[in-house]
Amino acid sequence: MPTVSTPTRFPSDLVSVRDLTSDHVHALFQTAEELRGMPHRERRHILDGTILGVMFFQPSTRTRLGFEAAAMRLGGQVLGFADAATTRAVEFTAETLEDTAKVVGNFCDIAVMRHFMPGSARRAAAVCSVPLINGGDGSNEHPTQALSDVWLMSGRLGGLGGAVIGIVGDPGTRVFRSLLLLLAGMGVGKILFLVPPVLPFGLAGGTDFVHTSLPQDLHKTLSRHGVGLEFRSTIDELLEECDAIEMMPVDIPSLEADPKSLQKHGHATPERFRMTAEKIDRTGSKALVLHPGPRSDELHSDTDGLENSLYFEQASESVYLRMAVMASLLTESV
Repeated sequence: MPTVSTPTRFPSDLVSVRDLTSDHVHALFQTAEELRGMPHRERRHILDGTILGVMFFQPSTRTRLGFEAAAMRLGGQVLGFADAATTRAVEFTAETLEDTAKVVGNFCDIAVMRHFMPGSARRAAAVCSVPLINGGDGSNEHPTQALSDVWLMSGRLGGLGGAVIGIVGDPGTRVFRSLLLLLAGMGVGKILFLVPPVLPFGLAGGTDFVHTSLPQDLHKTLSRHGVGLEFRSTIDELLEECDAIEMMPVDIPSLEADPKSLQKHGHATPERFRMTAEKIDRTGSKALVLHPGPRSDELHSDTDGLENSLYFEQASESVYLRMAVMASLLTESV
């Protein structure tokens, strides 16, 4: 079984990327590499007899199924729910988050939870009797998505030292929060932001812009690590300057809203935020293009066949990183 050897103990839960040291992160990447290269017949016994408990209070495709696939490919089994409406945690009974986490923890060996309330993962981990993984807690964090994306970027670029990374979308979303916190410690040279026009800080330049467009905790962390922060106004500029670009929809529903209250909108993405094959060809860009999904019209499907487009590879590769997280947490909990 791949093991994580670090100078400090691996955390008992994975709630935030802030819980991880650089040694933890690199050990996870190494374990994911080992698992990817391991024959299936050897992998499938690593979590033999282990049960993954799944608690998803928000809809999910890639994260939930990715964790379930990771558990089963390692020989584990899965129980849980993908719709809280099928449980006692909503409507008339409204069982507390803590009680739900305690009950599910008694049925499994490791758990993953997604919830629309920021801080919910930390609350659940405090009472759950087994290691708990944060699959996204409101607008706060999404650690395994960020870990997987950084692992993929680093592997394709041969490391991230001095790299220029582009961010398209609201930098305060949970994926970007975890991603930026991780990138701060990876030695990247500069991060270029292309932010949505709907945010209250506009698209002007200067120091005031930096402070008002980026959450203060992220700004302080990136600055402390010496990462340059700049803003751009079109996707073409990012294609010309970046080594890798991570995208999100320009207009996304609140990640802190109860899923039952959300309705689909038909807003079109402004052209200067849209990634297309024509723009990549015109700029001659070799930048890696990532998107955690689900995508809308901001990432055109005509990019799918391009060598630097990693949209579907992100989903498949994330399974190995999630395998590594589960193996590391369970090794530490033994």
